[in-house]
Parts: sequence; C-alpha cells; structure tokens
Amino acid sequence: KTAQKKKKSEKTMGKREGRSATRHRKWFSIINVLIIFLICGIFVKTSNALREDQLGTYDWHLKFVGDVQFVSFLTETKNDRNKLIVTTNDSNIIASLNQKDGAIDWRVTLDESDTVDHASLVSATTNTNQQKSLLVLSSKGKFIRALDIEDGSMIWETIAYTEAAASEELYLESTKDVGIDILPLGKDVDGDKIHDFLVLAKGTVALRSLADGVTQWKTNVAEAIATENNEKCHLEKVCLEEGSNLVYVVGVSTSSDSSVCGASLRVSDGYVKQSAVGGSKLSGVVGEDGKYSIFCAGENNDKVFVALKRSSKPRKQTFSVVTIDASAFFEKKGGDASIFADVLVKKLGINDDDASISNHKERDGIIDSRSFIKLNSVASAGDEKSYRSSRSAGAMILSSDAGEVTLLRFLEKSKQLTSVRSFPDKNKVAVSFHNDELFVVESSKLSSSSSILKVTSQALIGNGNDALQIAEWRIGDDSNLLKNYAHVKSVFADPKTTNAVVVHRDAFLTFVDKTTKTNPIWTREESIATASESMFGYLPEAISVRTDAREQANAIVVKSSLKESARVQYLALAARLNRADAEMRAELAKLRRSRGTKLLPTRDDIGFRRSLLFLTPTGSLVALHNGDGRVLWRTHLGCAKNEWKYTALIPWEVDGKEALLTVAKNATMTIVQCVYQENGAKAAETTYYDFVAVRLVPLEVSGEDSRILFVDDVGEASVYPLETESRESTTLNAVRRAIPRNSYYVVDEERNEVRGYSFALTHKGAGASGVHTWTITFPPESGNIVGFSRKAAQTEPVHAWVKVPGDRSTMFKYINPNVFFIATDDGRGIHAHLVEGVSGRIIYRVYHAKAKGPVFATLCENWITYSYYDTDAQRHALSVLEVYDDSETRKNKAVSELVLKSLFGRSTSSKKNVSSSLVAGMRQVTDDDETVLSSFTPPPLRVLGQSYFIRPGTKFMRVTTSARGITGHQVLLGTDTDQVIALDKRWLDPRRPTKPSIFDRDEGLIPYMEVLPLSSSSWVTNKNVVARLKDVVTAPTALESTVLCFARGVDVFYTRLHPSQSFDALDEEFSYGLLIISLLVVGFTALATHSMSVKATSKRLWK
Repeated sequence: KTAQKKKKSEKTMGKREGRSATRHRKWFSIINVLIIFLICGIFVKTSNALREDQLGTYDWHLKFVGDVQFVSFLTETKNDRNKLIVTTNDSNIIASLNQKDGAIDWRVTLDESDTVDHASLVSATTNTNQQKSLLVLSSKGKFIRALDIEDGSMIWETIAYTEAAASEELYLESTKDVGIDILPLGKDVDGDKIHDFLVLAKGTVALRSLADGVTQWKTNVAEAIATENNEKCHLEKVCLEEGSNLVYVVGVSTSSDSSVCGASLRVSDGYVKQSAVGGSKLSGVVGEDGKYSIFCAGENNDKVFVALKRSSKPRKQTFSVVTIDASAFFEKKGGDASIFADVLVKKLGINDDDASISNHKERDGIIDSRSFIKLNSVASAGDEKSYRSSRSAGAMILSSDAGEVTLLRFLEKSKQLTSVRSFPDKNKVAVSFHNDELFVVESSKLSSSSSILKVTSQALIGNGNDALQIAEWRIGDDSNLLKNYAHVKSVFADPKTTNAVVVHRDAFLTFVDKTTKTNPIWTREESIATASESMFGYLPEAISVRTDAREQANAIVVKSSLKESARVQYLALAARLNRADAEMRAELAKLRRSRGTKLLPTRDDIGFRRSLLFLTPTGSLVALHNGDGRVLWRTHLGCAKNEWKYTALIPWEVDGKEALLTVAKNATMTIVQCVYQENGAKAAETTYYDFVAVRLVPLEVSGEDSRILFVDDVGEASVYPLETESRESTTLNAVRRAIPRNSYYVVDEERNEVRGYSFALTHKGAGASGVHTWTITFPPESGNIVGFSRKAAQTEPVHAWVKVPGDRSTMFKYINPNVFFIATDDGRGIHAHLVEGVSGRIIYRVYHAKAKGPVFATLCENWITYSYYDTDAQRHALSVLEVYDDSETRKNKAVSELVLKSLFGRSTSSKKNVSSSLVAGMRQVTDDDETVLSSFTPPPLRVLGQSYFIRPGTKFMRVTTSARGITGHQVLLGTDTDQVIALDKRWLDPRRPTKPSIFDRDEGLIPYMEVLPLSSSSWVTNKNVVARLKDVVTAPTALESTVLCFARGVDVFYTRLHPSQSFDALDEEFSYGLLIISLLVVGFTALATHSMSVKATSKRLWK
C-alpha cells in the first residue's frame, strides 16, 4: 500500500508539473503575441487625419503683402523697434514689416473691393510720446479707419457716405462726383485738444476728429457751387492755405465747355465763403473724369496747378498746364487776372501733336480719347508732415501716356512754369516724394550705376533768382543681385535715416541703405503675390549639377545623429500623448523639416522634390523649392514697357529637357519665350507674331513633337514652333495633316452663346483659319451664362473604364475629353448643360429650381460636380452628375468575361487605349474591341445625379489626379474664407442610397445625407488662411498614393495629399532602428521562453 501510494503520488506530481509547464508555455505565447501587437500598434497608422505634431513637417505657408503703394517709416532709436507700414493697391492689404529682416509683424486684409485710396501716419496730439496711428481712406472715400501700428488692431471705423440699394438710384449715385481726397491738418480745429482731418468724398467736405472719426461739420460743396454758379463741378483736391482759416476745394466742371471750378470754406465751421468757375481763358477745356489732373502747391498752398486738355480742333488734341492764384480766383469769381500761366506742354518738353499720340488706335476717324496729360505721378508719403508737403510738390511732375516725364519748376516772382529736366521714357523713371524731398531714379534698373536725383520741393517753387540745386546720390549693388528684376517703380526714403525702400514694377521689394555698398540689406519676393499663372516644375537631375553644386547639395542632406533621432522620437511621443507645449512642437517641426533629403536642389526618383513656378503679368518668372519655399531662381523676361502683359505659362520640352513657354501680348503683337524649368535659362529663340493671340489650341502631330496653334480674334492661326518651307517636307506635311483634326469653341458671355470652330488649311506653310461650324445660343428664358468649366487636360489617367456595382453588373463610363460644362441663370433657377465640344450637341441638361449663380464646376473622367447657392434653403449646395454609356452592346456584360478578355485578349493595345484619350477630338477608342465612340454619333447615355448642402461658400473647384488613376479622387474646394477643403469622391457618389441594401453595403456605398460632413482632416490648409486665394495646383508623383498640392493667392501654401491614404509607402518618420530593436526583443523573448520550456520539460521527465 505504501509503495502504491508513493507511485500514485509521483504520478500526480508529474501531471501537475506537466500542466504547469503547459500553462507556462501558454503564458509565454500570449506575452509574445501581445508584444507583436504592441509593436504593430506603434507603426500602423490608425487615422487618415494629420496629427497636430505633424503640422509644419511636410507643409509650409509663405505670407506676402503684394504690390506696395504707400510706405511709412516708423523709426524709434530708443527701443530699436523700427517698422515699415506698407499698403498695397492690388491685394488691399495693410502690413507692418520689420526693418531688420523684412519679416511681417502684423497684417490686415481688407475686402477684395475695399481698395486703399490714401494712408498716412498721424498723431492725435502734439505730444511726441503719443502713439501714432495709421489713417486709412478706402473704397473711393467710403470707409475711414484708424489702425494701431503696434498690432494692426482697429481703433475706430466710420463711413463717409452710404450708397443706394440696387436700383435706378444706385446708377444715379454712381454718376455723381467721385473725387476723393484726405488731408490731415496737424492741428486742433474744434477745440477738443485732438487733431482733426478733412475728407472729400462725393462732392462733400467733412471735418472729422482723429480721436473717434466723428464728424464735426459736413458741407456739400458741389451742390453749393451748382446753386450759385449753375454749373456741375467734379471736385478733386482739398487744400489748406497755411497761416489762414481757409480751405480750398478745387475741381473741373463737367459741362461740354468746362473750366476750373471750386470754393473756399472756413475750416472752423465749413461755411462756403466763395465759389467760382474759370473765366474766358479756360474756355474749351475738356474736363472728363481721368482726363485732367489738379494739385495745390506754393509756399502757402495758395497756388493751383491744373493739367488739362483743350478741344480747339476736332482732330487735334492740345494740352496745357494752367496756374491759378487760389485767393484771387475765388475773390474775382474766376476772373482771368487770377490765372498766372497757361503754358502749352509742348514748351515743357512734352509733345502734344499728332505724332505724340500716333501710337493710339484711330477708329472711324476719331482719335482715342484716352490720351491725356497728368500731373503728379508721385507716390504720396506715409508720414503726416511729409504727406502735406508731398501735396505741395506733387504738381512738379508732369507725365503723359505717350511715355514722357518732365520735372517742372514754378517761378513765383516771374509767374513762369519751366521745365527742369525731361525723361523720354516714363517706364524707366521712378518718382517719389518723402520728407519734403523729391526723388527721381533715372536708370532703367537699380544697380551700382543708378543715379538718383534729390530735389527739395520748396526749391522748385522759387523766387526766380536762386538757381535750382539738384543733388545726386547712388544706391550701390556690388553683388549684382538685382540684374534679373524689373524696372524700378518708386523709391521711398526714410527722413530720419539713410534707408530707403525700392519698389520694382513686378512688386519686388528691396530695403537699401544709400550710404553703403552692401545692398540690398534684405529683399521680399512680393512678385509671387501678383502672379497670374503658376504650375509645378522639375528640378535638375543630380548628374547634371556641377561638382561644387553637388558638394553644396550633399551638405543639405541632414543625417540625424542618434541623439537627435532619440529626441525626435521623444518629442513625437510627447505630442501624441498631448504632453508637449508650443516650444516642443515647434522644435519637433523644425527637426522634421531639416532631416533627410527634402531640401536637395535636385529631383528624386519618387517625384517628391519639385519646383513651384510663378509668372507675373509684368514678365517675372520665379521658382520656389517645394521643400521649404526658398527661391531657387528668378528671371525677368525682358519686356520693359507696361503695355506687354504675360498671360500664359505652358509646359514644354526642348531636346528632351523640361522647359516652359511664356506668352505675352500687347495691343498688336504676341511674343513667345522659352526657358528651361531647372534654371530659367533661355532654351529657344523668342518668336514674334504680328497678331494678338486670344486662344491656344494644343496640336498633336503623329511621330513629331507637340505643337501649339495660336489663334487670333478672327480665327487666323499660326503654329508654334514656326514651320518653314525649308524644313523637311515630311514634318510640314505631318503638321498640315494634324491641323484639320482639331477644333475649338468660344464661350461668349456678352452674346450669351457658345460657338464652335474647325480649322481649314491655308495655302501658305502651316497656317490655318477657323471655320464656324456650330452655335448654341441661350434664349432669354434660359438666362445668362454664370458658369463654365472643362477638363484640365486632354489626356487623363483612367484606371478602369467599367464600374462594377454590388450586384456584379457592369456600368461603362462615358469618357469624352471634349465634353464641357456650362450653366445659365434665369433668375428663378440654374440650367446646367453638358455640351460635346466637337459637334456642339447638348448631351444632357438639368434644371435646379430656386438656385442662383455664380456656378463653379470641375470635370474628371465621366463625372462633373458643381456648386451654386440654394435661395430656398439659404445655403450653398453641391451637385454631382455621372455619365455612363447605355448602348445595347454594353448592357448585361459579365464581369468574368471582361476580366478574361483583359487578361487573354489584346492586353497591350487595351492598356494603351485606357491610359490615353482622344487626340484628334473626333473619336475615341475604348478597351472594348466592338465599340468605337464618335463625337458626331454619341451613344445613348445614362446620367445619375445627386445634390447636397455644404457649409462654406465656394470660389473655385479642382480635382486631384494620380499617376495611374488607381488612387481615388478628391475634389478641392476654394472657400470664401480663403481656405481649401478636400472632399473624398465617395461622398459625391450619386448612387448613395437613403436605405442601403445588401448590395449597397457590399459595395461600400455611404448612406445619403443632405449635408456633406466636414471633419478636421478635410481642411487642406489646416488653420492657415491663404489671403486672396486664387487657385489650387496639383501634380502626381511616382508613388500612386501621393499628390503634391499648393494653393496660391497673395500667400502660398504647400502640402502633400493622400486621397486613399499611404498604401504604397512607409511614413518618412518610420524608425527602422526601433523596428530592429523590437524584432531583437521579440527574438530574445522567444529564445528565452523556448529555453524555459525545454528546462521545464526536462525536469518533469527526469522526475
């Protein structure tokens, strides 16, 4: 019994040990699985949204201000807080720049229609320690604001006048006096110990306080002049006579036989003391708006200079400058004795005969009335004292639209107006006024040889005995950095220092010191803010970079040390756990931006490193690196005169290298210039056309390089590059054969119609002429055209021509590159049309009741989405249409049959046809051998549609495309808040069901909701606002999942998009070191558990 008990006990112990070993093995297996899942959880992305710690890693935002119009210097030597207060005339932006580096301290963006008219720094009191404010007049004198120069916050705002509602009264309101002026008095008038200022708007003069903008008195001067003299007057200037209590308001009457008119007011209460209209010497003056110019000058602002046009002969325009004594003029009711001088501008160095205006068009025997002479092309100063002084010196500059500029001098004793110096080309002269000094830049460009005249304004109004002293100083540029920039437009000099701000005609901004040769101190590439065209470009290949450049490029490759990598991982973990403050997040973004090869100046195999190209209307071409937004190169294309305007930027190819075509036009000609994308160097000779090209038509030539047809307004076309008879006949014949296969259409909003044209060959070379083939005229009941869109490119990557729904049927896409979208508004709703561009056939139309424009749309593959405003719901709406081929040969085709055919059929040609599209514009071959689609015999179509509401308003719409078309599309919406939204195409599927069936759920269709949801990941620009947003440009990369994108306006924002998430690439932040360590830990744990298991088994067996 004892032996049996002992044996039974040993057997029980063995079972227990076996069960214990099995339990240990299970626990070790569970631990290994948990460790593996933990490691996978570290590296797997759980969301498509951009994490907060990733902001600034792959995206950047450059802020600009635009074309500078006014500059005010705020120099404080005590606290070293020197600023530049600038305002722009194109983007309506007011900003403060740091004088040390040109960085933006603050920026205020006004409404797009709220144009800045005047701006100056003013002090509310005589106390020098009192903080100055910026006084701004905008919207043709309607809005008056005072801004704090410390942070740009608004101190107060007031409205000078109100406009009538949209009716006939509004038209009558717009025809009233539109002259505007503002004059800071620099003194207290109403006795509240706060300085006051005068405002002229709509013929009314008002005295307002700088404390709060409240009106002290208001006088309708235009009405007073009309009542007393029975003459309507267009008032232009307000002049305060120094040393008196009088204010002069001067203008030109608007009658057919007009003359100078005005009134004198008491500044204390606005009482009109006297009014007058010019005498017999001024009869015959043409005073149309914009055809004359008036300025007050003299030591006491008591002289009025008027540049005007006389109509003595029907075909002869005579210009003169009249000088009037203001006090005598009003006392003598416009008597001739008050007129000092009536000098023909021909005597002042400017021709006014027929030769001077021969460059203007003559139609029906009448010379273009746009020719006129203008006083004061000077940019007003921003300082309060200098602003009043500049008004005195403003009349000293006389310019004509024929291109001549003359510096004038008025001798008060002899009452003579003489010319000091004349300049033949105003495009090469920059004039500005600061601190009672007049600056004239003589050279065409700012360089080491630039000579700048400096004249004291009071010396220009002398007594006749003193000789005029003209000082000259130079701005050095030993680095020769400014050779690729446009001509100087204006110079603003700091009255307290030797610094100056130079504004070029392409808006490029430089800050210089006129006493040093190390200029410029800093520059700002503001020409990007004025760009009219933009695109992605290519960087040079690494093998083409010079040796020294390659060494410099290798220095940009940042190889992080172990300490830095650990720091990045620690900061990233802290950010994901919401334990990182603002400084830690900024450090993390900086480390991530500088790591790796993102900043190399050469292209990569994946296509992530690209350039951003911008073309301005003045001809400046700028390239930015998409890694950090730095300027790679810039060039000015050489058209100095203002009448040339650059309108197109086209990708091109020269000898296998990527290039660019830029198109510029003036009134009679078109020029085409070609440069390389990698460095902006000239790639081909400039081509001149003796006509104005109004449209460009791509021309595909079989077996030859691409061509472009330049078409003028009457349909005559020429080929670029120019084909000559001396070239091989095969090339010329190929071009001539390709031309008739193309067509184009014109959307004429004035006539409310669309016209189609084909090309007919001419007898000479590769010329052609447009032949009118079809017209679509929208009747009045269909309304006016309010929206138009077409496909961005003639070829687009299409991955699949067939959609397979959940029930395994087939739907063939109708993909026609010639289809365009057009919308009309009849006042009650929107008519949306799909038109075939070759035949002019309307293939589909739909009506949206209780809707209004404008309508913005985008087209891709077989679908169209467009936006409008729903007046019934008072909300913005989006609609989508999808077009499918519904012909009998396409119905009831099995999916298996199509798969087998694609695998074992004509796979090579099928792939070729799927990735290409219509070349000639007449027919389209699909991946089905049995079907040929023609523009003239379209198949039966099936159109699906759906509509949704969306919260923000839309300014434009774009769509993303990938390299092969596999990645899903995203619709990019530019909102009215100057941001960009990305909507997945799955939300815009017209087949979204209200009650999903089993087939719908199997297909993955999203249930229908009337409002499109917007999450935080939908905002492409994140929290950034792209001021004056104009466009969004996208480009595919070699990785199918990634799309490059940048939004431009005044600012530029760049980022990467992943419409279908990053399914084909690891994150750049992926830590291979951590992965190796994790795998080693797993391997060591597996070995350790295996060893423990073996030991436990051996121990059990030995017992």
